[in-house]
Amino acid sequence: MKFNTAIFTFLILLSSHVFAQDLIPADKLQEDYAILKQSLEELHPALYKYDDKETREKDFAALKESLNQDLTPLEVYAKIAAFTAKIKCGHTYANYWNQNKEIRTHFIEAENKLPFTFRIIEEKMYVHQNLSNDPQLQSGDQLLSIDGISAEEILSSLLSYVNSDGNNDGKRYFELQVFGQDNYNAFDIFYPLLFEVGNKLEVKVSTYESQREKSFSLSPLTRKERFQRLNERFGKQIESYDDYWKFEIRDNKVGVLTLGTFVTWKMSLNWRKFIKDAFSQMERKNIDKLILDIRGNGGGNSSVQELLFGYLTDKAAQRGPFQQTLKSQAVSEELRPYIGTWNKGMMDVSNRTQQMSNGFYTFNRGGLINQQVKPKSKAFEGDVYVLADASNSSGTFFLLHYLKQNELATILGQESGGNMQGITGGQIFFLNLPNSGIEVDIPVIGYYPTVDRPNEGVKPDVEVKPSVDDLVKGIDTEMEKALELARK
Repeated sequence: MKFNTAIFTFLILLSSHVFAQDLIPADKLQEDYAILKQSLEELHPALYKYDDKETREKDFAALKESLNQDLTPLEVYAKIAAFTAKIKCGHTYANYWNQNKEIRTHFIEAENKLPFTFRIIEEKMYVHQNLSNDPQLQSGDQLLSIDGISAEEILSSLLSYVNSDGNNDGKRYFELQVFGQDNYNAFDIFYPLLFEVGNKLEVKVSTYESQREKSFSLSPLTRKERFQRLNERFGKQIESYDDYWKFEIRDNKVGVLTLGTFVTWKMSLNWRKFIKDAFSQMERKNIDKLILDIRGNGGGNSSVQELLFGYLTDKAAQRGPFQQTLKSQAVSEELRPYIGTWNKGMMDVSNRTQQMSNGFYTFNRGGLINQQVKPKSKAFEGDVYVLADASNSSGTFFLLHYLKQNELATILGQESGGNMQGITGGQIFFLNLPNSGIEVDIPVIGYYPTVDRPNEGVKPDVEVKPSVDDLVKGIDTEMEKALELARK
């Protein structure tokens, strides 16, 4: 059940042998709050995009009040995560990967992970892979409750902690699924912060085969234990970023190019050569059907999408219009000690930006992305089918938007992440709050359409929803549909 700050602090202190939970004085947290507020107001291009200033000021006031007491770093993390989620920006959050070593260690090594993976279908939780010691828990069992708290209440509570663009809840639900492969799953992080995790998890399900209620008493696992069991029981799992990329030819006539990430800086693979070789192989073998699978890909290096544009643009196309927007031209001197970035040149762009009529700024060159794109001589001229889902935001959102806008591919699957009203990104500032040690990602550039767009992601041309039956049978619903269309 939910519980108050004092009890929460006691339980964390009692159970955590991984992370020292020293209390941070309230006056120091107020200093962090002031730095966070100033940074967002000064630098964030979309702070008031989905809510007016009055609403955001109420959010700030509530955060300030919640930090007016001595708290542990994990408690501070939870409060800041809940606040940043209200901004409704997919690139603004207390980034799991960028926290200090102690917090990251706790996220990974604490023995508070569910002993099974699950998928969310029609906003309901279904067991996928049983990693517990009770063999009666089955794939397809619908999760009804954990420790007496309904699955509906759990998802509703956690949803407000997950970042996404605008009202696109599909991305939020996607992020709450537990796949068990990545170091960080949002459910693994936020569930133990909101609900007590003891030595046993009392799990109630509706069984797949009989729809009868059944209860299990399961031991929670560490992330390492769960991943080890995934490998032992379900075969080799993805262990490196290179493993997310694959190319094969099906039925001697359909190329399947799987690009599960654009985070190329963590790959040893020569990704440019990999893509070039895939298209060269299809050309040599006269393959005229391509399935591009980008499911689970939240973006990364924009150069990947640029390269793919070249291979997929076989007719005249339009890119944009998107207006690049910045909130300010330079980071103020008092904030600079707390701001990190991979591109120091973004700390002051006053010599290459100009103010727009709405008070924001844009780049002197290339501020408006509005290009007529000629057909590429090397482009793939066959039929292209793209498998998409709610994870596709940032770079993969722009890829889908471009392909759909120009009718260069048939998109299958579910509505993407991101938002047709525009997203942020391009450059990220890493705000390190000095007293709590919490890091917050702040995007610097907004990319906004110049005409009205709906508050939603990219809609697929062919909607394909996974089913519980296919989950249990191991059928890849979207891939089967794409192969069916390609074979025709």
